[in-house]
Amino acid sequence: MTAREKGARRERQARKIYEDAGYAVQPFYGRAFGETDGFGLFDLVAVADSSDIDGHPKPSYERGCPRFVQVKSNRAAGINEWSREVVNRFAGVSLFADFVVCHDNEGWRLLSPYADNLNLLKITLDDVYAKTFLDEREMDCEMGEGLTAYLRGESPSDAREEPQDS
Repeated sequence: MTAREKGARRERQARKIYEDAGYAVQPFYGRAFGETDGFGLFDLVAVADSSDIDGHPKPSYERGCPRFVQVKSNRAAGINEWSREVVNRFAGVSLFADFVVCHDNEGWRLLSPYADNLNLLKITLDDVYAKTFLDEREMDCEMGEGLTAYLRGESPSDAREEPQDS
């Protein structure tokens, strides 16, 4: 299997996870990371366009707020640079930027840009780094189940409550 085929398979798997969590998903087909994918940063865009999708209510701040998703396989290579670029391009824009990594036969990990200084007027790109918000490898669940629950707003009993350094 080529790297491109594996990447396409991981994107399909990620798309299904987001759809199972109640999101409408649109991929940026035929794109390569950093070249012509969504804004040069993303593989998919997912939107929860209802307050109640598949019986899972979304918090009011999340309704209609897009989740732009970059999908990787096994490694989070370039995650801090990606996080800085997302913040640089989209500061002040209401969106979620998800970096999801599928670790073969172990589980999914969700990382997002993060800064300890939450005052966007005083934040610098040096303050931005990636935080792990969910890691299925540390959970007792099937691959994709923990991430799906997290995206639904559910709190699996063994999911992390606080984000951890990546």
